[in-house]
Amino acid sequence: IQFLVECRPLSVSMGNAINQLKRDIEARQLACADEDESEQQCKEKLIDGIDAFCQQRIVLADQVIVDNGKRFIVDGDVVLTHARSNCVEALLKRCHDERKRFTVYVVDSRPRHEGRELLRRLSSHGLRCHYLLLSSMCYVLRDVTKVVVGAGSMLNNGALVSRVGTAAV
Repeated sequence: IQFLVECRPLSVSMGNAINQLKRDIEARQLACADEDESEQQCKEKLIDGIDAFCQQRIVLADQVIVDNGKRFIVDGDVVLTHARSNCVEALLKRCHDERKRFTVYVVDSRPRHEGRELLRRLSSHGLRCHYLLLSSMCYVLRDVTKVVVGAGSMLNNGALVSRVGTAAV
């Protein structure tokens, strides 16, 4: 559960994922009890189930998003992003690794200043980045060609739920 929270710290749907994981664990516990398996075998099956859940719901989902998103960033782009998102970070790093030449503006806001960490990670990966606060974003918008933001969740009406300040971006 801590892994899930760290992957999606502000996600609206995190409660659903945690509840699903708990249901899976309970079902596996019942199955182990019915099959008269040893405690160690049950633990191993539970751990395998948790690993599979994390792999399918977190890791593979992020990879699909990055694989689909990388085609939108091209040489010469000026990409603006807000705060910090694991998917956005992975996307920008992948595009850089594929030798795409672009610049990133990291827009940040209070109270958490998550963009500072994204700036540090992208810069150490070799990306050309600029850091600015949300209040000064309007000064760089004329240069921006793409906006990429992370999503805490997507609602069934297509609305995006994300960090405070994303609507302004």
